[in-house]
Formats: sequence, structure tokens, C-alpha cells
Amino acid sequence: MDHQSSSSHMQSASSRPFETERLFDLWPIFAWMFLFMISNGVGITVMPVLAILQSMPNWVLGIIGAIYFGGMFLGYFIGPPFVRYLGYKKSALWLLPIMIFGTIVLLTQSTVLWAVGRGFAGLGVGISYIIAESWVAAQAHSSIRMTALSIYITAAIIGILAAQAALTYIDPSTLPALFLGFATILAASLLIALAPVPEIRSHRNNNHHGRTGRIIRGALIPLLGVFISGFLFSIFVTFYPAFGAHHGMMPATIPLIGVIVMAGAALVQPVFGRLAERVLPYRLLLIAALASAGASMALVMSAEVTVSFYALIALWGATALTTYPLYGGLAYAALPEEPTFDIARIVLIAYGVAEIIAPPLMGALIDAWGADWLFRMAAILGVLLGAALLFATPQRGKTALS
Repeated sequence: MDHQSSSSHMQSASSRPFETERLFDLWPIFAWMFLFMISNGVGITVMPVLAILQSMPNWVLGIIGAIYFGGMFLGYFIGPPFVRYLGYKKSALWLLPIMIFGTIVLLTQSTVLWAVGRGFAGLGVGISYIIAESWVAAQAHSSIRMTALSIYITAAIIGILAAQAALTYIDPSTLPALFLGFATILAASLLIALAPVPEIRSHRNNNHHGRTGRIIRGALIPLLGVFISGFLFSIFVTFYPAFGAHHGMMPATIPLIGVIVMAGAALVQPVFGRLAERVLPYRLLLIAALASAGASMALVMSAEVTVSFYALIALWGATALTTYPLYGGLAYAALPEEPTFDIARIVLIAYGVAEIIAPPLMGALIDAWGADWLFRMAAILGVLLGAALLFATPQRGKTALS
């Protein structure tokens, strides 16, 4: 029995020689994502500023924004064929002209070109998530996969925050701002072209029929967690200003809620990833789901904005908005025989669908019953997810990382 297990392990290891148990080996992918997201952050920050200077109607700006996110969603479908037939490195390099076009159109005053260009930029961002997430999942050994996925998400968040911080010193309406976008996407492409990362090509000729169904059936609980993570993130970034105003916060202090949540999530994510590799991940996620539900109800009952209010905001962000990489890691671990880029497609589509449908549903609830429903809904979803995790087979959570 032991001999068979050892033989099977050796065979598995030899069939995946590109796997690594060292996080440092993945630094080029993390750095590429960081630089890529700086370029993306420049585009999404500069565009509204230039739109105001050109007196563009808000409804037109809204349509262009929707086209950008539509392109991103389309990228989740186009990404896997890209990776399947080109490999990771070439797919990443093909994003260079796509992102440059998506940024250079902002030099024009053509609304049509803006819409087309930002659609291409969204497409590039969607494909970039497929490339980075599936590449990390394929190369990282199961013993470090959740930490690696958490670091990749953190790199993306910090990249966008870095772009916004840089544009507080560079006028977003000037050429140097766009040059920052060009320079960082070029640096990202040079990095990934020259970096010592293995090119992983596999599953080119596999039969893909029925794969989507297999992935959904094989990772149902992780995909539910991914969907709820996307739902919570979307309603938070859309409606936390309304919640702050409902609690009497001044407009100048409302953004502090977002800063606390996003900064806290970025700091806690790698820690959660490491913890999930040390304990049963389903147990850790159950604790996080119930803690986020408790923090949500405490926020609803908060009468005043005090230090405890901000502490609850930080706790909620740390437990509700940090678990996406963990659920993603469980999905990859539950389906080791499936190509990681196909799993990434399903994971990101689940997250994207939640982001799209959540704001109108939440907006209707808030219009009907008030802004407190932001965190009432978060509490309900936390309890539902906790119940699903409670009835998930504990042994499956353990073997998923073994």
C-alpha cells in the first residue's frame, strides 16, 4: 500500500515537472500582475477625468464603463483558448498591443473610439486574470497554492492602488499620466518575456465537451463561495457611501470606510492563504463566514460612528473580502485532472456574474428598506455560506490540499 502510494506520488511529480514548492519561483507572475494592474489602474482613473474635461454626458460615460466590464467578462471566455493554443508567455505578450490600444484612444475626442478602446482594455484585463490565476494554480504546488493565489490577488489590488496614488502627483488629464500606463504595460511585457518562468502548454487536444459541467459538479461549494465573494465585493464598493451617509458620516470621511476595508483585505489575504494550508480550509472558511455575518449585524446595530465602528468595518473586510483565493484554491485542488485555465474560466465567470447582478438587486433593496440592508444582506449571505460549509464533508477539505 505504501509502495503504491509512493509510486503514484513520484509519477504525479514527474508528470508535472514545472510545479514548485517555493513562492519565490512565482515572483515574475506576481510582478507582471502588479505592473499590468498599474497600467489598468491608470486607464480606469484617467478616463473619467478626461470625460469631465470634454463635458461628456454621464450616461455616455456609463455606457463606456459597461462596455469595459463587458469586455472583461468576454475575456473570461476568450482567455482559455488563448492559453491553450499560445501558452502562458505568448498569451501575456499578446496583451501588450491590446492594452496600448485601449489606452491610446484616450488621446482622441471620439466617443466611438473610446468605447471600442475601453472594450479592448476590458478584454485584456479579463484575459490577464485567466493567464495569471491559472498560471499560478498550475505552477504552485498544492502545499503553497492558496498562499500563491492570495499573493496574486494582493499584487493586483496593490497595482491599482499604486496607480491611483501616482495620479495624485501626476495630473490625470496630462500626457505623463498616459505615459505611465504605456510604460508599465511595456515593463510588464518585457518582464514576462525575459523572466525565468516555465512555459506550460498542455491539454491542447483534450476533448472539452462536458468539462464545464464536471467542473461545476466537482467544485460546487468552492464556486458558491466564489459567487458570494463577488456579490459581497460588488455591493460593498457600490453602496458603502450610502451606508456611511445613513450613519451620519460627512462626505469627506466616507472614503475612509473603503480605505480601511481594501487595505485590510490586501494585508490579510496572504495570511489567510497560509493559514488555509496549515488547518482544514473548510473549517477556516466556516469561521470567516460566521465572523463576517456577526460583524455585519453588529454594523447594522451600530448607533454611532466610533472606534468600534471602524474596528467592525476592518473585521468585516478581513473576513468577507479575503476568501476568494481560498475558494479558488479549493476549486483547483478538487479538480487536479482539469486544465487550470478552464477552472479559472468557471471561477472568474462565477465571480463576474455575481458582480453584475448584485448592484441592481441591492439597489432595489436599499431603495425599499434603507442603506442598512447592505450589511443585512452581507449577514444573510454569511450565514448561508456558513451553513453550506458546515455540511460540506470535512475530509474533502483536508484531502483537497493533500
